[in-house]
Amino acid sequence: MIKLLKWSGLFVLLMSISLLIGYLLVIYGVIKLNNPSRIFYPIHGIDVSHHQGKIDWKKVKIAKIDFAIIKATEGSNHKDTKFNENWNDAKNNGIIVGAYHYYSFCKNPLEQFQNFSKTVSKEKGMLPPAIDLEYDLNCNDAVPVKAFQEDLSVFIENLKVFYDVSPIIYCNEDFYEKYLKHPDYSDCIFWIRNTYRQPNLKNEIRWTFWQHSAKGNVEGIKGDVDMNVFNGRKFQFEELLIQ
Repeated sequence: MIKLLKWSGLFVLLMSISLLIGYLLVIYGVIKLNNPSRIFYPIHGIDVSHHQGKIDWKKVKIAKIDFAIIKATEGSNHKDTKFNENWNDAKNNGIIVGAYHYYSFCKNPLEQFQNFSKTVSKEKGMLPPAIDLEYDLNCNDAVPVKAFQEDLSVFIENLKVFYDVSPIIYCNEDFYEKYLKHPDYSDCIFWIRNTYRQPNLKNEIRWTFWQHSAKGNVEGIKGDVDMNVFNGRKFQFEELLIQ
């Protein structure tokens, strides 16, 4: 009986170690839980910022990346240092581009819109502007949900007027549930982060973009990069572009 208990304890220990190793392999991107097939998701893309450093966009195009959503601005006065370079080089290599703004709960929405619109001109063939919405412990908890929604609606309405299109909203499912189940956002395009499984938004809202990995490897980019797919066919993707 003692021998059996020893073997049972060893088995539990080995299983625990195996689970820990598996968890670490997933966290560090060695094992990818999501690998969307081009059969079901033919349009693949990335999102980048200055964190990726110098990008060889010619190699990125050869790696069959169809679109890139590029960080442009943050808050009311910050501009990404690599935006112009990434925007022009990606376009010049035949990659469809879009720009995103990292939205701050703490900053005036009109000032944030002005920062973005001064940085990103409306261009034919670009993706609609994207709003990166994430939890920020410095100020999110200090702003009530209703106040956040009122400010975000100001930002969105100004984007709609300036670019003549509904914007893309980036978030995860928990953020959507807490902040974005609101009629003002019903016509927006949802870009959902889920690195474990295909997104599933409640109340039958259809997601359009899926960020399925933060540990992607793409030729021409040093280090990790966020990987995305478009939820549709090529003609539907083309219909989304600004005319």
